[in-house]
Amino acid sequence: MLNPGTILQNRYQIIQRIGGGGMGDVYLAADSRLGNNRVVVKENRGGDPQLFQVEATILAVLQHPNLPRVIDHFVEVATGAQYLVMDYIAGQNLEQIVQVRGLLPEGEVLAWFRQILDAVKYLHANRIIHRDIKPQNIIVMPSGRAVLVDFGIAKVMQPGQGTAAGARGLGSPGYAPPEQYSGGTDERSDVYALGATMYFALTGMEPPSAPERAYGNPLISICQRNASVTPHTEQVIFRAMTLAGAQRYPSIAAMEQALWLPPTMPAPPQPPPVPPPNPLPIILGTLAVVLLLGALVMGMLIASGAIQLAFLNTPTPVPTAAPPTITPMPTVAPPTITPMPTKAPVAPTAAPRAGDTRAFAPDNAPMVFVPAGDFTMGSSDADKDAASDEKPQHTVYLDAFWIDKYEVTNAQYKKCVDAGKCSKPSSSSSYTRSSYYDNSQFDNYPVIYVTWSNAIMFCEWAGKRLPTEAEWEKAARGTDGRIYPWGDRFDISKVNAEMKVGDTTAVGAYPSDASPYGALDMAGNVWEWVADWYSANYYASSPRNNPMGPSSGQYRVVRGGAWHHYGDDVRAANRYWFTPSDTVSDVGFRCARSP
Repeated sequence: MLNPGTILQNRYQIIQRIGGGGMGDVYLAADSRLGNNRVVVKENRGGDPQLFQVEATILAVLQHPNLPRVIDHFVEVATGAQYLVMDYIAGQNLEQIVQVRGLLPEGEVLAWFRQILDAVKYLHANRIIHRDIKPQNIIVMPSGRAVLVDFGIAKVMQPGQGTAAGARGLGSPGYAPPEQYSGGTDERSDVYALGATMYFALTGMEPPSAPERAYGNPLISICQRNASVTPHTEQVIFRAMTLAGAQRYPSIAAMEQALWLPPTMPAPPQPPPVPPPNPLPIILGTLAVVLLLGALVMGMLIASGAIQLAFLNTPTPVPTAAPPTITPMPTVAPPTITPMPTKAPVAPTAAPRAGDTRAFAPDNAPMVFVPAGDFTMGSSDADKDAASDEKPQHTVYLDAFWIDKYEVTNAQYKKCVDAGKCSKPSSSSSYTRSSYYDNSQFDNYPVIYVTWSNAIMFCEWAGKRLPTEAEWEKAARGTDGRIYPWGDRFDISKVNAEMKVGDTTAVGAYPSDASPYGALDMAGNVWEWVADWYSANYYASSPRNNPMGPSSGQYRVVRGGAWHHYGDDVRAANRYWFTPSDTVSDVGFRCARSP
């Protein structure tokens, strides 16, 4: 182990050891070239130095909000030890949190793991297998952001393959899958470790190691240990931890989708149909009543003399009366009509056309007009980036509506807060800025850290509403089925995505990303709340006209992707979801209104 005060590369002064194991140690250090900023130095012992350099170079280009940056790497010639230098992430790791708080509620754990799964999915997209996911390597910052740290034994996959058999790095007992003991790992290895880490977070117990489980030491029921956990979540975790890799989820995306999709419930049994009553008795009974009443009325009229029968009475002739004398009316002159003064005709208000812009009080934000008509919603089977919840592609008719040209800004949202109609965002910071919401420098940037209900309250205060999922998608892609607001090919120059900026940008900063109706930032920058509940199977039963989404659910839909997502996540048809109470650094909204 390195002693405190040891200096590496004439730059990194060791402060203290903060973790480690058989393959190396982890140290907190001060970077003398950057004002003694704190960094983490991960030491790896053994292995091929050349391969380490190649893999460290790949790790150094990774950028994701839930991963630390690898800012340096080197090999000490004298000892052969390999070192990665990473951002220092302040906070508590999951093991420490469980030790202090005991059993954690399912909702809080899932909120953290939603972020971690997104980070691991990003690693896999870049051919990196982490191979050491465990509670000690997940740090929750004071802001609630969860970060997956320590790339010490991460490996690069070959295209279409996993890591080589015998690749160094056994991982940690309890969290390493069986195949990691022989070195051959792939995406499913991280799936196992994620499931095992969630198991610990929800039970407070380290799961038995894979060899122990293979020899009959079973997993205990998570639900019995923690009453807040649903059977659905337990089922997903147990499948992720299946010893046979082929029976686990094949990818992080598959695990992610399974974890946040409520189980499909069978339709309630329908009561047997009730046969219609036989109408004949009712008709005959009604006819009999009518005839009886008719006979009674006729008898009463005859008895009163109102009707005389022809064979009883002879009619008396009536004398012919003289024709009446008609006195002519005096002639009256026609009235004189005074013409009304002529007024200039009033010109009718021109009907809005597609893309017309108009502002409405009280927020006076410009809105663009989307006319009534059909559009193509969802993705076809030919779109390789499309998820199953975007299918089947279908035609939807929408009434005309207006939608905000820009995402709601900090300055606009603050007006609602100052009016006493909205609550402040849960945080005044952004991903890289400690002062954001209350800083006038960012007045024209999208408001973030707002719940779905916060968005509803603002739109109601502005005399508007949240757009439906269908309205949002039509406003983003128009009627020609394009994949992005600007066309069918991803273009990083048109959008704030892929960590190009590393945080939010001012609304409208990318005018060339305009949708067919002139709405901006409908790809990237921040996710946007919409009105609908989320259901993965809704498109199969969605009504053709003005769909409003499912009548209930657990999650609300967000659209558009955010500043750290890659091209497939900022497609106009891409769907994602959050718990309505979630507040995060990459979710905002825009409003809509009917004409």
